[in-house]
Amino acid sequence: MHSRSSIIRLGGLAEAEALYRQVLAAQGDHVEAWQLLGVLAHQSGHHSAAVELLGRALALHPQHPIALANLGEAYRALGRTEGGHRQLSARPANPAG
Repeated sequence: MHSRSSIIRLGGLAEAEALYRQVLAAQGDHVEAWQLLGVLAHQSGHHSAAVELLGRALALHPQHPIALANLGEAYRALGRTEGGHRQLSARPANPAG
């Protein structure tokens, strides 16, 4: 079995999606699986689906920096930059930073 990163490098987006969905079937609160499904949706041109999937990741981990950045990219691709700004401004400030 290939690792998830090698599947993506080989261009097996469908295989990667199947793998992430398997993870979610076993563990529905797996933040990285939701986030990576969102990335795959965005890369495949399904930007609305990407927003939904990344939103699920962020519901589980609101400060996930990669999911936040990818959500902004998905909104940008939809021409909805205000959506990304609203998401970021609704997040509490990082107490460490």
